[in-house]
Amino acid sequence: MSWTWDVLNPRAGDDFVVGLKELELPDGTVRPYSVWLSGVYPRVLDGLCKLLSVDMWVHDPAWIGLKLRKLLNYAEAELDFMHWMPGNGKQAHYPSTIAYIAQLLLHRYKLLGLLDGEGRALGDGSMVGPEHRTSGGPLSGRIRDKRCTECGNMPCLRWMAASGVLPAAPPVPAAERRRVTIMEHREFEQRLSDVKGRAEGSWTAILEAIGVEAKLLNRRNQPCPGCGGTDRFQYTDKYRHGDYFCRGCGAGDGFRLAEMALGLGFIDVFKKVETVVETGGGCWCGFAGPTR
Repeated sequence: MSWTWDVLNPRAGDDFVVGLKELELPDGTVRPYSVWLSGVYPRVLDGLCKLLSVDMWVHDPAWIGLKLRKLLNYAEAELDFMHWMPGNGKQAHYPSTIAYIAQLLLHRYKLLGLLDGEGRALGDGSMVGPEHRTSGGPLSGRIRDKRCTECGNMPCLRWMAASGVLPAAPPVPAAERRRVTIMEHREFEQRLSDVKGRAEGSWTAILEAIGVEAKLLNRRNQPCPGCGGTDRFQYTDKYRHGDYFCRGCGAGDGFRLAEMALGLGFIDVFKKVETVVETGGGCWCGFAGPTR
């Protein structure tokens, strides 16, 4: 199983997806065991993800909670930004991209019942036993065919029968298998790079083709599709990537603009843009996350 979230920091030029791989244990509890990034970000963050993943393998919520709480205050000069707070639909100020990643992971650990709202371990000791969870059965049974309360997306279940941790999945029709196919993040990164390269210099036409109103692309000051106002927003395409600037919520590219204008998540926008530039490719709906 995998939980994902889109991250955009215009001041740092970061635009990527955070993924948290999870494993359902035989007693119904769920533990994260790996964190990864896919998109545009400093490669040094791969090292941070590797270190956090090693800590997750120890299955010690108290230890990983301690590290994440320290990262919440990690600041980078002039790279602070506003972003959505996970779980409540509001925006907050974060001192760096790293601090926001830490907030996302703490939020997920809280949802899984491993940490409290302050990032501290629940239950006696560092391990959380089944008696501290109101699971009502295995996670796969509880979330099957139910939409996420935050993003509205359907869950995608990955079975680990080969490892012996979970039983083999029942037969699934071919059409259903295609719908829940999950692409490895490296393959998606290559597709994203390909789409961006093909779309460069053609974003105005692409945005109109996927449903963005032409009025929004007239390069004049007007209300922002994301945060409102009267004349704070302007589409510029300054760097040939569908660029815009808003005095309220900051700058962004064509992907972000389409998200705000169409009310879609990054993955849905990406698939629309990919279709327009005719790059082809399979489905990546398994990692669809909340709108950033």
